[in-house]
Formats: sequence, C-alpha cells, structure tokens
Amino acid sequence: MKNLLLTRILFFLSFIFLTISCSTEFNEPAFVSSSRGFISRVDGKEIEFKVLSSDLDKSPSWRVENRLPLSIEQAVSIAKLEIKNYSDEEKLWHLKSISLNQLGSEDKWFYAIQFNKNLREGSEMDSDDYLIIPILLESRPIKGNY
Repeated sequence: MKNLLLTRILFFLSFIFLTISCSTEFNEPAFVSSSRGFISRVDGKEIEFKVLSSDLDKSPSWRVENRLPLSIEQAVSIAKLEIKNYSDEEKLWHLKSISLNQLGSEDKWFYAIQFNKNLREGSEMDSDDYLIIPILLESRPIKGNY
C-alpha cells in the first residue's frame, strides 16, 4: 500500500514537471525539422537515438486539450523494458526526466525518457552514463544505434 502510494505520488510529480517542448536540432522551427536526435552514453559508448518525422506517421495525433493516447506511466514502463538492450546492469538505472516533444506536424508528439546510472548498487551517486529513450505515442520505442 505504501509503495503504491509512493509510486502514484512520484508519477504525479513527474507529470507536474513534465516538459512540453517544441525544441528541435539547431533551434529551427518545428515545422521545418524532419528529425530529432538524442545521444546517450552507456559504458563509455555513445548510442544515437533518432526520431524521424516518418516514424510518427502511424503514431496517434495529440492536442493539448485532449488526453494523451499513451500515459506517462505506460511510456516509462516501455522505456524501462528497453534498458536491457543497452546495459547488463538494469538495476543500476533510475528515472531522471520525462519530456514530451513535438516533431513536424503540430499534433505529432513523442516522449523522451531519460535514465541515469548509479555508480553501484545501493549508491545514490550517478555515474557518467545516461540513456535517453524516445517512445512514440503508439507505444513503440525508437531503437538506438552504436
């Protein structure tokens, strides 16, 4: 019961701090951009995640006045499942930030879920490793490339 309450409070706080951004590479207007890239670092290796506007073709549209087709909780759950594809130390990763990003069309959005890695189990200090996983509103993660 206590864990459920804590989880709900954390997700509520995450929602409050949710950043809705239209920023794109090189600060170009959103309607000009056809992609958005994220660089992550895991075990000294860089991983690039690139969301193309064509990735969003099948993704549901969303407007601010409507409910999101994919909840924050669902997006985080999907992203957590992806960690194992990039690191053998899944237990060391913790949620750092959640952002909702617009790309191309004004009603096409995706989440960017960031995790940071603890130095070791039981430590609250972060290592230099971080992982930003884009999640489309159709519940599909974007795969990273080394």
